[in-house]
Amino acid sequence: MRLRAGGDEIDVVEIWQGGFSIKADAPRFRRGFVDVYDGSRHLFHGLAYPTGESGALRTFAFKTRQVAGDEPPRDYERGADAPVALIPSRF
Repeated sequence: MRLRAGGDEIDVVEIWQGGFSIKADAPRFRRGFVDVYDGSRHLFHGLAYPTGESGALRTFAFKTRQVAGDEPPRDYERGADAPVALIPSRF
């Protein structure tokens, strides 16, 4: 797993519901908006801030966190039985 903060990509050592840890010698990231990826798949983004440093790790917590979707957001509820595509009446 890795995170993208600004122009830097940083490897994530461990991740949990409320935060994550990176190596202490990773590019200096203080706080801010991050995007978290598992390979090329965008998992979520959020606002992170530092919570401590112990030995070889720096830990961060999420102030806000939102799951990244595979499609653009909608301003309406999509029904469970909604069609996935429309078939034209003429070909």
